[in-house]
Amino acid sequence: MGLVRYRITDLTILLVIMCVIEALSIVVLKRFGSQFVLSVIVPITLIVYMRWSGYGLIHAFAGGILYSVVIHWYNGALTFSSVARDATIYCVGYLCTAAALLLFIKGKDKVNKSRWLTALYAFIAFAAMCIGRAVTATVFGEDFFGVLLGYLTRESLNFVFTVIVLWIARRQNGFFTDQKEYFFSVRK
Repeated sequence: MGLVRYRITDLTILLVIMCVIEALSIVVLKRFGSQFVLSVIVPITLIVYMRWSGYGLIHAFAGGILYSVVIHWYNGALTFSSVARDATIYCVGYLCTAAALLLFIKGKDKVNKSRWLTALYAFIAFAAMCIGRAVTATVFGEDFFGVLLGYLTRESLNFVFTVIVLWIARRQNGFFTDQKEYFFSVRK
């Protein structure tokens, strides 16, 4: 199997896993009356950024659409206008997680080897995501600081969850690492 086929397979598997777990998480947690959703979109997107850099934007964008459609479907408000508004806000927010890629200037291996740089990687992604959502929400007439505070509060549990997932992922041999380098090192 060549690198291109390996990348497509890897990205597809991670996308399917993300979509299935996210949809189940939303439905199950909402069924039990939870006001919060434990989301796998950001941890999986950050893992994909580590593995394939900018290709993680596919997962970020798909996550925004998926979350908006499933949450509106569950609430019985699946209309184009409501989904389009929320999908715009969530897609922009998730795409802003790409700001965490700037940490790779230090080198992906440094982020992988340091649990504190891994936590900073997650923090940058969450801060950028919340700011991106708040800025986008202002386009739809929302109050920036009120919306930002709401997102930061709601996403605090997801931030902790993401850090834990990334700490576990980095302990798995070859999982939380640049896959192009890994692919060629395994083929030798």
